[in-house]
Amino acid sequence: MHLEFTGLSDTLPDEFGLYFPALRVYLLSGNYVPVLEVLSLAGNKQFTMNFIALLELLQPLYGSLRILNISDCNFHSTILKELWDFQSLTSVDLSNNRLSGQLPSPTAQDLVFPTDVNVSGNNLSGQIPQTSWISLKVLDFSKNPFMHETDERGPLPSFMEVDYTTLTPRNPSDKFTCPNVRLNYNNGLTSLDPSYYRYRLCICDIGYYGSRKTCLPCMEGATCEDQTPPARNMVMNIGYWPSSRDQNVTHLVKCSRVLGTSPQENTPCNPTGTCDCDIEWLHEGNKSAVRPSTVCNELCLCLKDRFCSLCEDVYYKQGIFCYACPKTRTRVYILGAVVVLTMVFLTLAFTVL
Repeated sequence: MHLEFTGLSDTLPDEFGLYFPALRVYLLSGNYVPVLEVLSLAGNKQFTMNFIALLELLQPLYGSLRILNISDCNFHSTILKELWDFQSLTSVDLSNNRLSGQLPSPTAQDLVFPTDVNVSGNNLSGQIPQTSWISLKVLDFSKNPFMHETDERGPLPSFMEVDYTTLTPRNPSDKFTCPNVRLNYNNGLTSLDPSYYRYRLCICDIGYYGSRKTCLPCMEGATCEDQTPPARNMVMNIGYWPSSRDQNVTHLVKCSRVLGTSPQENTPCNPTGTCDCDIEWLHEGNKSAVRPSTVCNELCLCLKDRFCSLCEDVYYKQGIFCYACPKTRTRVYILGAVVVLTMVFLTLAFTVL
């Protein structure tokens, strides 16, 4: 649509873009249209247009445009910082296009009024720009898998806080949910793809244990319930113990059954129910492939008279129990006695010969 230098100076309707669903080019250069406030081109999949070129076409609207919606189109290119030059802009929806690169940071005088910015479903990369989005209520970066933190193990940037009240599943088959974050200077909700923080803030569903994207069903004889996020460990019930060993647990066993005694007998293993386990990744031999392995913490080591796979220091294992090691002095006496008896027997043997 070519409307440049036509002398336009009156008000265009807010729904102007909706009247032309097949509109490909909208030219207003050389006119005075100061009060166009809403431009929506949403849902025009046939668009194959450079987003930078669109911004150039919209230059006459820098003072009036409040709402820009080009969602579900086919715009491409990077996003220039000139987007933030629109002085009255309150809502920007660029979702589900082919935009790439890093979202530019507004300057201090930009973006005084925006309440929502949606750039989800693109090919953006890098980090969230650190700036003061003063009035922002919703910022959506989801479905941009190339965006991620600089430090894989580090905390979120100082201007963001995790909001575990916004846990949501990402796919129906997932056994975990992931939180969004809030901007700590205005509480604005920021939707992120879990790949941004490499899933490390996600939490397994109740009845599962693990971390990140790996969540395994809770074993029989254990409980996997709410804990301080993002932890979801497996806590063994009283009277159960890990098998086959505490570094590669495949199932839990009831202590009395392992001891070969009556099921009604109260055995002393795991009497407090504080033994918990989590997932660690183990390398398969010399291969680069890794697999999840259930590993239990130090509370799962043996104490005196308790059945387990390892014994604490100063205890030794005999059969299925751990016994206190003899005192050092006693051991010296026993060793001395053995030496004396050996010498006596040798002397008698030579005497007989």
